[in-house]
Amino acid sequence: MSRYYGIVKGQAIGKATRRGSGRSGLVAIASSWDGCVSAEMWYDGELKRDRVRVVMDSWPMGRGTKVVLYEGLVGEAERRGVAKMDWAEVMAELHAKEEAEKIQDLGNRMRQKGW
Repeated sequence: MSRYYGIVKGQAIGKATRRGSGRSGLVAIASSWDGCVSAEMWYDGELKRDRVRVVMDSWPMGRGTKVVLYEGLVGEAERRGVAKMDWAEVMAELHAKEEAEKIQDLGNRMRQKGW
């Protein structure tokens, strides 16, 4: 019996599945031209509990900003306040950070060209 079980649905008919053990864990990545979200689950032998990390990152064109949305014990998000976060505020901060990075990148290119 598998410790972890993943399901993917998309354009194809039906769904694809993947199983993971405590040793292998399970990683899932959903991506677009603007970035990706990954979820990784694994067994923490010291705590004897399942852990998870959810990350938003760039993919494949280098767009997007890496942000760890949650890392901790599976089922503990409510206790950590993650479920009660103001996601509109989080997204506004990400957008501002991306704009600042674009401006910095433009400045670097202008300096390289001697402007």
